[in-house]
Amino acid sequence: DILSEDKSKYIVINLEAKRENPLEDTLKFSYRLEDLEEEKNIIFIQDYDEISPAVINREGLRKAITAKENFKGKEVYYLFRSMRFVDDNDKLYEKARQMGIIFLKYEMDNLEVLDSESVAYKRGELDLKLQGQILTAPILKPDEKIKRIARLLNIEMSDKEYIQSENIYLQPTLTGKRGVYTLAGSRGLNAYSDLDLEIEYTLNEIRSNLSDFDPLTENKREVDD
Repeated sequence: DILSEDKSKYIVINLEAKRENPLEDTLKFSYRLEDLEEEKNIIFIQDYDEISPAVINREGLRKAITAKENFKGKEVYYLFRSMRFVDDNDKLYEKARQMGIIFLKYEMDNLEVLDSESVAYKRGELDLKLQGQILTAPILKPDEKIKRIARLLNIEMSDKEYIQSENIYLQPTLTGKRGVYTLAGSRGLNAYSDLDLEIEYTLNEIRSNLSDFDPLTENKREVDD
């Protein structure tokens, strides 16, 4: 309603991406870090069906490290298709390896989730049947509100149903609508990687327009590669 009335001079669209776990929904299981049992191994599965964005990669590594710290006597497996070394992911990966977390790279034809606590893994000479509590990385989807907001504000959307997620001619959080900015899950999944910096940039941009600060010129801005 506020958007329809067009009373706001500056609008920041900040929507969280929706999380879906189709594998867990299909097999009817849902393990969470805080609910794990001490007597069973733990299996993390990332990139199942879709390659996970860097933010989910980081989240998974942190959870795996926590699981290994909490259950030192049990094996922790981490199955992945792509390791996204953005921000501190490389440090988390090295820490996890040093702690003894077992990383197994796979493609979809190498892996079969048999049930809620067993996985068949075949790759090269390895032919394993892993037993343990399975935690799967969620798939991130655009919030349904994005379309309505874009329509109300007459903002262009990308082909992946995000608001101008990859426009190299604009600073990351700017839109084609003056005074309207977009963050996090409304801009696209990669926006989570530099979210703190993008929030800081957006606030500084608005502050410069509301006060006597010199606004950023094109010469002062750097276009994201």
